[in-house]
Amino acid sequence: MQKKKFIITLLFAVLSIFMITACNDSSNESNNSGNNGGGGTVQPEPEPDNLTVKKFYNFDAYYSFSTYAILSDGSLYTWGDNNYGQLGLGDNANIYYTASNNQKINIPDKLNELIGLKDVKYDASKSTTISKFSLYAITENGELYAWGDNSDGQLGIGNTDNQTKPVKVTGITGKIKQIITFKHYGEAFFDYFSVYALTEDGSLYAWGNNSNGPLGLGNTDNQTKPVKVTAITGKIKELIVPESSSPYSIIIAITEDNSLYTWGDNRDGQLGVGDDLDRNTPTKVNLPGMVKEIMHNSYSVYTILEDGSLYAWGNNSDGQLGVGDEVNRNIPAKVNLSGKVKLITTKGESVYALTEDGSLYAWGYNFSGELGAGNVNEYVNTPAKVNLPAKIKELIINYSSYYAILEDGSLYAWGNNSSGQLGVGDEVNRNTPTKVNLPSKVKLITTKYDSVYAILEDSSLYTWGDNGNGELGAGNVNEYVNTPAKVNLPANIKELIISYPSAYAILEDGSLYVWGANYDAQLGVGDKVNRNNPAKVNLSGTIKELRNYLSSVYALMEDNSLYAWGDNGNGVLGVGKNDDSIYIPEQVTGINGAIKDISYLSHNASNSDVEVHFLTENGLLYGTGLHYSAHPEKIAFKEQ
Repeated sequence: MQKKKFIITLLFAVLSIFMITACNDSSNESNNSGNNGGGGTVQPEPEPDNLTVKKFYNFDAYYSFSTYAILSDGSLYTWGDNNYGQLGLGDNANIYYTASNNQKINIPDKLNELIGLKDVKYDASKSTTISKFSLYAITENGELYAWGDNSDGQLGIGNTDNQTKPVKVTGITGKIKQIITFKHYGEAFFDYFSVYALTEDGSLYAWGNNSNGPLGLGNTDNQTKPVKVTAITGKIKELIVPESSSPYSIIIAITEDNSLYTWGDNRDGQLGVGDDLDRNTPTKVNLPGMVKEIMHNSYSVYTILEDGSLYAWGNNSDGQLGVGDEVNRNIPAKVNLSGKVKLITTKGESVYALTEDGSLYAWGYNFSGELGAGNVNEYVNTPAKVNLPAKIKELIINYSSYYAILEDGSLYAWGNNSSGQLGVGDEVNRNTPTKVNLPSKVKLITTKYDSVYAILEDSSLYTWGDNGNGELGAGNVNEYVNTPAKVNLPANIKELIISYPSAYAILEDGSLYVWGANYDAQLGVGDKVNRNNPAKVNLSGTIKELRNYLSSVYALMEDNSLYAWGDNGNGVLGVGKNDDSIYIPEQVTGINGAIKDISYLSHNASNSDVEVHFLTENGLLYGTGLHYSAHPEKIAFKEQ
């Protein structure tokens, strides 16, 4: 679901489908091709008998890891773990990751996209983890193939038999534009799977599990083949499903004329249709205008209309609807605000609305003073204006601490202050905005847990809050720092990367400075000693981009060379060594072409079995780490 949020930084996300990493189309027309081991010299084009990578995916699911690549000719290749038949090759045999050991998945049409769906559960009675996996491949002409787990009929092939080979999904009229997968709360051991296909002509098809009626077909019968959802008038432009497994399974459809339809679970009136009865058919929500923006957290719904008014319905146990009480609403209720609403965001049951005149209003849960409106009550059920001396430019939420950058460049903070993270000179919570004293205008705020970093307009850096590993970089040895302290850097900061509890600053002169935790030598300064002041990393050349994955660090240079240091388990850094840690940057050689993407993969919860894939601008793919060597191995895709 799209959630417009005050240009907000959220510090956590809930994952609802399996972890999947995709690199966008690589350009075979790039003029940036170079050898990162040879100072950016131009390399020849890929060999004619090797296909190049267009898109690359990682399927990571607790001790089961699989890789997929859509190639330049539209074919799909795969390798890795196959204990659930997820490779789509007709069996359950693993194909371990060697530079040439991959197989083509037999799909007759050129592919455009790959989508995956998983469920992983720990079975305490058997002391084992069990997984379910389903995959969906959309072709360039908008057709669909599916394989893997099919226990809910979620493959859409007319039965509930698991498939180890792709099967074409039929019954959908029109070109498929999008596949949406929904994993919802199941009464048995596993969650339930429902699948939706949105076509280019605005039609919606659904299949899979239909408990509580999430398919919108007028019944609660599971469907093993796509069935068209017919109860919606007009073309559908957006379908919104919950982001995580929840018993509150509300489905929302927005049509091209900005009408709103809902169906599914309705125990708190969150469908907004006048009662608390579940719906298995899409029902139009009666609103006095057209929908501009909508957001929901499964049980409370908020919509901004085109006239700037705000309506809310659903659960109201903490006063989060802002309608003057804590009574649930089953029809849209107007939230009375002064001025047109521009943006709305929620953090749990705390709600914030930014109006077009730059004012900020807040209501709902207020345990730590997070609403910032001066109210000491735990719940506030009507919008309260947050008193700020100028128009708000940006709101940053870090758990229950809040930071407002105003249009005049000043910074105000309120909410939880247990680690001094508000930067106001103590560790006392605030229920009204308090100015953070800084020497110039604030350009950017970054937070990581309770550590706060402010880049000012003069490109200086100030930090405060949690400092347990020296991650603030201001020389302070105290665990908490409650006032902003300047980080002494020899040049203006260009980019700050926080990999808690370590920090990396790329300066405008292209140099790299680091501080904080260093237990895996991830700072790259020659030892494993933490730093509470910036230390320079000695690199040959000017740094362009930094990628870090846990404690493994990669620096892409302006000349397209690549350096790496830090945790080197399984030789994952690609520097040709199997040492546990690399203490200073070492060059990664043997990759032809400028690096486009780096994908770091862990095969278990302890991150002890890892591997990395490097994708170049000209579509070449290399691997290091587990099942590869400690030096990048080119992955060859031969026509089959």
